[in-house]
Amino acid sequence: MREFLNEHNFAKEMKQTVLPILRSCRTDKPVTAADGTVLYTCHYTAREPRGTVVIVHGFSETAEKYHEFIYYLLREGLSVLIYDQRGHGRSGREAAVGVIHVRRFTDYISDLEQILHAYGNTLTAPLYLFGHSMGGGISALFLEKHGDVFEKAVLSAPMLDLLYRGATRLACRVACRFCMLTGRAKKAVFISKKDYENEPFEHSSALSPARFSYLREGRRAAPHMSGGTPSYAWSAAALGVRSRVLRKNAPTHIKAPMLLLSADRDHLVCNEAQARFAAHVPHATLKKIDSKHEILFANDEVLHPVLSQILDFYTTS
Repeated sequence: MREFLNEHNFAKEMKQTVLPILRSCRTDKPVTAADGTVLYTCHYTAREPRGTVVIVHGFSETAEKYHEFIYYLLREGLSVLIYDQRGHGRSGREAAVGVIHVRRFTDYISDLEQILHAYGNTLTAPLYLFGHSMGGGISALFLEKHGDVFEKAVLSAPMLDLLYRGATRLACRVACRFCMLTGRAKKAVFISKKDYENEPFEHSSALSPARFSYLREGRRAAPHMSGGTPSYAWSAAALGVRSRVLRKNAPTHIKAPMLLLSADRDHLVCNEAQARFAAHVPHATLKKIDSKHEILFANDEVLHPVLSQILDFYTTS
């Protein structure tokens, strides 16, 4: 019977138990992307590894956000490779601090390819994939291009399409393209910047006050963990993910068994696109979770069964 951290003593257990273990098996390594961008990567080695999970984080996240999840993977004998995506955390960026920018989503795919090449045979096989939100969209696109790299994949609330809240996808794309053509590709979109350090829990995408507070403290203590606002170029690229990931026959190229976790109370990404995608992946299982977007930051009642599903999925033949 697996044991998981509980909310009532979450911060204490993270600081006294989890972080010392993670520090003892962690190795950092810079990897240079195809265009010269330096990517910050971090490898956690399990004591007796029987595989490696590659984690692709979401928008405005960093590797540090996944400490609790990494701890559970290590206990299962799974090493972990995680990295700050370009424009995030300690990886290189083209735009101003506080602006998440990418010219095209294929840059994210290329980055993952380069990182896997840089680590090569040092990663314990088999390789498993975990992608959340934006990282889930990137993971889906990567799997469509490289159908046999990963043995299994878990996508958590993947960003296969956004929710538009009163606007249409076409109107949003036209606005972004106009701003790009007028020299604002790297500028922040015309929305209020999210205050990650002072965001009220009620406005967050988490269900666990304890996990949310712990993450917020980490962001206040480490400036590189702070989030940002998307650039117009990033937004235009994100708006094109749906058409690419759902293009005819593309999902059928994915050979790896997939567990897709869809958050029922998601207000950021489109559940309909997730269901449509999963229906066309040959070996996909769609699980609906009673959670907001941040499934790994749900309360114990929701999260613990989800963690068991993920770990069983990775470790069961």
